[in-house]
Amino acid sequence: MSQYDPISELKINVNIPISGAAVGMGYFRIIISELHKLSQRFKFEVIARKSTHTKYFLNFLRKYDFIALNIFNKDREVVDFYERIYDEKIFGFEITKPSEQAFKALTNPKQRGGSILLFSDPVGRQEFDNLHFLQTHHLIPSDEEQTMLWKL
Repeated sequence: MSQYDPISELKINVNIPISGAAVGMGYFRIIISELHKLSQRFKFEVIARKSTHTKYFLNFLRKYDFIALNIFNKDREVVDFYERIYDEKIFGFEITKPSEQAFKALTNPKQRGGSILLFSDPVGRQEFDNLHFLQTHHLIPSDEEQTMLWKL
């Protein structure tokens, strides 16, 4: 809760797992930059597999001291680290694609615990299907609730 408190000095940990398809790199660059401009409290943990698709993006991020890069050669290493980091750190937010992390939204939003998931734009029909499933089962805000949240 201290990460969400606007008067707290505690760092706000943001986890950003990069999918194997490595889509949305431009979006991640913008949101990382904009959030850090809003507050120096934001610290980012990027988890990715080294590939030709992620090389430029990861090299761009290396120059920032508020970004921890966790780069692996194999998908299994990425998944193992991802699971382990949640045992070691408390994340206020995670920014991801709807298809990658939708399984983590298995609790009702009114329950306590976990990080707040911020989804990037869906890519492909399966991600729209995932969003529809999450909304139908009240695991993410309805359109009306989302409008209210934006106003807040």
